[in-house]
Amino acid sequence: MTTQTTESKALLKIRYAALGKAFEDIRKQRTNLLSELRNGVLDVNEYRKEIQKLVERGNEIRTNIELIEIQLGVA
Repeated sequence: MTTQTTESKALLKIRYAALGKAFEDIRKQRTNLLSELRNGVLDVNEYRKEIQKLVERGNEIRTNIELIEIQLGVA
């Protein structure tokens, strides 16, 4: 393995970890939104709109994670 390949794999692993953290943050945001809905801070329409944004962002992150897994050969 060349130095460039090793560096590329290291960067991919860092990116992979960052995406995992971002995905976990989305889960926390979803929990917070549900709490805000239950406490009357958000109405149902606001909640749905915010959840949809989180779903879209989560799908984007999941796609990126899958691409990195393929590049790293872990998929």
